[in-house]
Amino acid sequence: MKQPILMIAAGMKKPKKQFNPMNELNLYLNYGLLGLATILYNKGYENVKMIQGDYKNVDIVIQDIKSFGIDIKKLKYPVFISVPSFISLSWAEEMVEKIKKENREIKIIFGGRWVVDNNINWLKERLNKVDFFAKGYGDKYIEHCLHVENWKNIDEHYQEEVQVFNEFNYKLLYQYEKYQPCIEISRGCGRGCEFCLENRQKALLPKNPENIMKEAILTCKIYKEDELNFYFQAAIFNPTIEWTEKFYRMYNEHRAKFKWRFETRVDTLNKETLSLLSKSGLKVIDLGLESASYTQLVRMNKTKNIDKYLKKAEEIVKKAHNNNIWVKLNILLYPGENRETLEETLDWLNKNKKYIKGVSINPLIIYRNGEYTKEFVRSIEKFSEKMVDIDRVDEYGYTFIDLSNEIDLKESEKLSLEISREYMNIDDYFDLKSISYFSRFTDYEKLKKDIIENTSRSEMLPFEIMEE
Repeated sequence: MKQPILMIAAGMKKPKKQFNPMNELNLYLNYGLLGLATILYNKGYENVKMIQGDYKNVDIVIQDIKSFGIDIKKLKYPVFISVPSFISLSWAEEMVEKIKKENREIKIIFGGRWVVDNNINWLKERLNKVDFFAKGYGDKYIEHCLHVENWKNIDEHYQEEVQVFNEFNYKLLYQYEKYQPCIEISRGCGRGCEFCLENRQKALLPKNPENIMKEAILTCKIYKEDELNFYFQAAIFNPTIEWTEKFYRMYNEHRAKFKWRFETRVDTLNKETLSLLSKSGLKVIDLGLESASYTQLVRMNKTKNIDKYLKKAEEIVKKAHNNNIWVKLNILLYPGENRETLEETLDWLNKNKKYIKGVSINPLIIYRNGEYTKEFVRSIEKFSEKMVDIDRVDEYGYTFIDLSNEIDLKESEKLSLEISREYMNIDDYFDLKSISYFSRFTDYEKLKKDIIENTSRSEMLPFEIMEE
């Protein structure tokens, strides 16, 4: 089966966090699409090729496709386009037009559960040149998508049990060497946060440490590099003592040198695992604090016991710091945010400043989610006392919002950068980005020097530039 299969991870014309120009340097590996490409390759389709759009112009990506040895005019199998966010939608639309212009007969399959699920009819009206919209994860039915006659029966496979990817074949990815690798650990969360699309999907148990180590070793061989940085991907990953002890043994038995980071919640992380995790390569925790305001945490449905929640958050950042683990806190500016609620969060951050490596702070963005959209919009409007432009959500699939009468959109973006600068300097920022975000080939010292010398508007940066 040597006919080429083209899989495209949609890029963005501008960053989601448009107020922070540094975000254009991030390379977000579409691990889901790479996992699907790997499944096809392992089934005998030996000419699977994946391209990432990143922040590139569509025409440049078309050239990349040609450089990767693919002639769009000669393709027989459908082209897969994965859209990880509604903010990628305009880029993807342009790519669809370009592909159809080069090959009128080619079929295009559109996937990406965050965008497609619950929104298929809306997408069909907007993307009438897309031939099939694939729901969900796609692991079980990706091969069925290759043949048009199977499309009507796809729903039978969509209902099958969800699992994690067992491996990623990075050699299927164009210029894979520049992307920092990922290992999928778990899927789902189900913890009920109002702002999250995974709030109803139960989390899977984390992948066995033996399988993780096997996957990491294989990836290191592909990259020909022992000291890689991995993102351990999971919506919620909270290692138990038993899991941690087993992974620690595996890491040391194999004399592993790779580092890794993961994202988790305050209320489910077992702080007693941090010491061993540190000795097992863990370097960064992206910790979803979201807020330290009693009012806002209740509105988010983040926790039932706020005092316990904030106390545990403090214990985690201290213990992580004492074990040489960097903690980057995620803060969400939520509808109803005002000076008083923000001050509660800042007080907590100030109290724990010396234990925190960095802060990522962002205002809420509203995304389209089918019939649930208006329900969610109504729930947040009562907090903010500001109307959400629901027509814009219907037109673009997302919208930015004013948080309250005190903090509108422009002010929330300004505050996001100001607060980030207060708790993160340029070295902190680049240390964090060096693990799993920037290209592996980034010359950090040169980039920092260029930023310092060429930045005329330091208020646009999410970090403080220290004076020599």
